[in-house]
Amino acid sequence: MPMTPLQFVPHEMKTSVVKIRSYDDKILRGTIFNPRAGGAASFTGAIDMLLAVGRLLDELKFPNPAVDPKRYAGTPPADSRTDEARPPGGAFTPIATFKLKVMFRQNASMQGMLVWTERDLEAKFRSVYELLILLDSVLEQCGGQTTNTQNTI
Repeated sequence: MPMTPLQFVPHEMKTSVVKIRSYDDKILRGTIFNPRAGGAASFTGAIDMLLAVGRLLDELKFPNPAVDPKRYAGTPPADSRTDEARPPGGAFTPIATFKLKVMFRQNASMQGMLVWTERDLEAKFRSVYELLILLDSVLEQCGGQTTNTQNTI
């Protein structure tokens, strides 16, 4: 019986960079990039960001999901497009930048680590809900600025 070769994914390639352009009215706007994926994807809103993360992880084939995502019958899968990820008017200065490392996709959720790069602070998350709470806590502190000096996420 032939064995399928294991795919080796270098450690640094398992980490994606999330740049938040704005957080007006608690609506995330930004980009997600992974050097192995070969392109950045724009997102608007938390669900769009989570779908972009899921597409990226599917493309990288790491980590594999423990369960198939549920969909209503007849609903097409999420769009797998990537684009230049530039807001209108060109490049942007992010209000916050994160390194996102998803270690597992279990129980129809994600588990991993989030690093706030401007402060070099890291926190582990056990679910998508915790990930969103971590992002919200940082972005509320930033308020569009990265000069706050508090040392916790």
